[in-house]
Amino acid sequence: INDINDNSPVFEKKFYSQNVSESEVVNTEVLRVRAVDADITPEFSTLTYSYSGAHVTISANSGGFMLIRPLNYNVVPKYNFIVTATDSDGKNDTTSVEIVVDIDKLNPFFSHSLYQAVVPENQDGDLSEIRPEPIKAQDGDTGINMTITYSITSVSPSDYQANFNIDADTGVLTVVTSFDREEMDSSEISVSIKAAQTDDPLKTADAVVSVTVEDVNDNAPVFDQSSYNAFLLKNSFTNTVTDVDQVGFSIIITVFLHFLISRFLNGGLVEIQGLVRKEGNRENVKLLSCSTDSCWKLEQIRAKIITTIRVSITDDDNKPEFSSSSYETSILVKDAEKGKLLLTLRATDKDIGNNSLITYRFKGDSPYLALDSETGEVTLTYDLADVTEDFTLVLTAEATDHGKPPLSATARVVVNIMNASLAFQSSSYNFSLKENQNSGAFVGQVQASAGSNLYNVSYELRTHKDLFSINSDGSIVSTKELDKEEQEWYILDVEAVTTWTPPTSAVAMVRIQVEDVNERPAFSSDDYEASV
Repeated sequence: INDINDNSPVFEKKFYSQNVSESEVVNTEVLRVRAVDADITPEFSTLTYSYSGAHVTISANSGGFMLIRPLNYNVVPKYNFIVTATDSDGKNDTTSVEIVVDIDKLNPFFSHSLYQAVVPENQDGDLSEIRPEPIKAQDGDTGINMTITYSITSVSPSDYQANFNIDADTGVLTVVTSFDREEMDSSEISVSIKAAQTDDPLKTADAVVSVTVEDVNDNAPVFDQSSYNAFLLKNSFTNTVTDVDQVGFSIIITVFLHFLISRFLNGGLVEIQGLVRKEGNRENVKLLSCSTDSCWKLEQIRAKIITTIRVSITDDDNKPEFSSSSYETSILVKDAEKGKLLLTLRATDKDIGNNSLITYRFKGDSPYLALDSETGEVTLTYDLADVTEDFTLVLTAEATDHGKPPLSATARVVVNIMNASLAFQSSSYNFSLKENQNSGAFVGQVQASAGSNLYNVSYELRTHKDLFSINSDGSIVSTKELDKEEQEWYILDVEAVTTWTPPTSAVAMVRIQVEDVNERPAFSSDDYEASV
């Protein structure tokens, strides 16, 4: 079977587009198009490419566009061509080509705005493990790709500025001076870097490298005290042992009496197994801390320190108790200022040590009140000058001890916010009473108002309680017969007290005049004797 030229060329794409920098040099291939012919005989499948244009020429055999003249964006920003692929019999296909002249107008950019790295303390050199990928910036203009230079703009904290260097050409960040983690306030350091185009230093991009300084176990452990007083809670307790390194350390027991330290956890937590004695008993336990993983053999210990723990047997089976199951107080709006102390709650715990420490809090929202977690003081968090009606706040306070597990108790807290204040209808009263009347004679009535029907008022005499009494409605009565000839005027202080918590009071003055009664004359004696 002989092949015949029965197929036309076909371009792989019907449209080609390419951005080309106006700074591109002459004789550079900027684009290549391609068409194929299904015929298998080279005579029929060999194609010739052609087009017409001024600034580029096309290779008749390869389809590559070659720049033959310099480009100028301001003269011609874009070129459009029709390219024809033709076989030996004249069969052809066409495609559209667009060449866009690009100018250097965009800033470079980093692949990521944030990079992360970890460096062990005491180690310098290149930061090879950069996440999410190595530091890289490139020109923002497609097809131009101007050369980029890298630099460090700042380091935070600034004390570590001299510890870093960045390769201007590759962007590789290097630690030139190693770190000592124990001398650092924080393990995090932020290195701000900049990428700039070599042809225009004003075209820049910025990124941040977050460097974490990793602690190395290069310090011996140190007990923060030469001896400890601790409390043993049901076969376990926490011993405060610290190592300035941020990694773990080991502890072994060298001398013990009635307790066996069964295992050691991170952070100095020691589990003890032994005889639980009565509360208050004590034993001494000596611990030795070492900084190697194989410190069970004492001859292999590189760094060691000894401390003594005095263990006191205690328990945590008592929960806090409030001094009262309910606390109540009242305050007038005019006195309700922010920070005003209203109440002090008090709870106690019969346990000893840390188990007896108590923290206070309100359960649920408390929009107007604050409860101090340590002192139990209840204070106002807002000024209430705009309040026009009485209202009552009812909250639940919780006291929690520091045991494991923590135990708690609750108490009711009631705060009455009131607009009105207690006052007598008159600051002074004048009454009269005829002399010689029997006990219980009505003298007069005083009246005070609390300004609210929610609260009652009671009355009490502060003077002359031996001669007068006052009823719950403010009525004053005599308790003895009075004689004007003995005393004509009595001045009483009457106190009104509300049922608010705490109660408030007001005082009024009452003048009582004893009126004379026209009594028959009386001899001073029934019998008189005389001698003449």
